[in-house]
Amino acid sequence: MRRLGLIDSRCSHEEFYRNAGIALGKADLEEWMKVSSSGSYDRNYDFQYSSVDRAIVTSVSWRSWPLEVELRWLLPRLANRLQRVPPEERYLVEIGAGPGAAAAIASAVLDVPVIATDAHPSTLGMAEQLSMRTQGNAISRVLDALDVSTVFHDAPPAAIFGLGVFRYVVRHNHKSRVFSYSGSAANFMKQPPSEAAVEFFRSISPSDLLLAEQMCEDYLGEIASAALKANYFFTAAGVERLYHQIPGEDSSCVCVHLTCEESEKSPRPPVELLAGELPPVAEGLNVDGLQAEIMRSLLTPVEQLETQEIQWKDESGTLRREFFRYETLFGCYRASDVGFRELQLVSRHDESKLRREIADDEARVAPSERTRRRVIATPSPLW
Repeated sequence: MRRLGLIDSRCSHEEFYRNAGIALGKADLEEWMKVSSSGSYDRNYDFQYSSVDRAIVTSVSWRSWPLEVELRWLLPRLANRLQRVPPEERYLVEIGAGPGAAAAIASAVLDVPVIATDAHPSTLGMAEQLSMRTQGNAISRVLDALDVSTVFHDAPPAAIFGLGVFRYVVRHNHKSRVFSYSGSAANFMKQPPSEAAVEFFRSISPSDLLLAEQMCEDYLGEIASAALKANYFFTAAGVERLYHQIPGEDSSCVCVHLTCEESEKSPRPPVELLAGELPPVAEGLNVDGLQAEIMRSLLTPVEQLETQEIQWKDESGTLRREFFRYETLFGCYRASDVGFRELQLVSRHDESKLRREIADDEARVAPSERTRRRVIATPSPLW
């Protein structure tokens, strides 16, 4: 990455644009600012890919830290796939490669040819120029991701990878307000998948597919719907959320590894894989986010005590809260339809104490004059 001369994206907007002005010159920076403010993807891409120097600053540098984080996850897995095919068949393909920075780096690190594909015509020849800087071997091709199989050699590649482009293959239909990511993902998996996405998976078989994608949790269900129909599976260690930075803000992506190898298929649903290793169920447990949702779904059977729904009158969100007993523990699980998840477990001797703490917290964040409350009968695994 150092050979590409990137600007570190772990900085403020002001610092990034100051460094971009030094690298590009004042005229190019002013033009880029105008193009960026237009909100037009086409104008942005036309500017970014009009020269390698512009692409390095405006496209690659803007997400240089995400690129490094994602490659650290990706490269060992690609290396493993390459070792599974004969030497004469070892090559990789990137979809949605843009100027081909990831392909140029991967080819240099892994000492393997990489075909960098992208739909924008101006990207042709860029991967080759970046490869000269990294001392790699990447070749650019202009085509849509759905046509990627047209660049395959006599045998399919060991693996195909993409960074932030798979939403163009499987277009996500996320319903922004859900109480259960796993439930929403399961519903996506029950729906008929996009036939174009299914055909994409079939066209790349049996190559492994590795992705780094900005996504919400239930998008995994939509990917799985198409993948499973084409006999692709999530691997056991193949779903992970990574955190990084672009100028002025934190960012994250979900990395996934899909394979046709039945022996590597995970028995766990992809959303559960994303939750990672779960802490032990014990007194004093207090977890939030996706781990809270998954852990609550695994606690069975429970003695249901009370479930309440709190709805903000301005329709900004709805919170559901559940009290229950599990073995020797008393628990409270809360989830909102705008992303909040929390699970707390205490000894049954501390039940009244936790109830008071929850009541005090709800009085603070959800005062009666701003909310409506009602008792509901549905336990959280069915939300």
